[in-house]
Amino acid sequence: MDGQRFEVGPRDLVAVPSWAALEIEVADSDLVLFSYSDRTCHEKLGFWREEKA
Repeated sequence: MDGQRFEVGPRDLVAVPSWAALEIEVADSDLVLFSYSDRTCHEKLGFWREEKA
């Protein structure tokens, strides 16, 4: 995430900010990836950030 490497294992929970660059590498295990957007909440609170590539 953002150039840093984090090791995670079974039953770990990871939260990544929507503005962070993310790359996922999976080796020899199952992965359940769940994604959601809290954009509406962030927009209403004035926290929303967006970067155009």
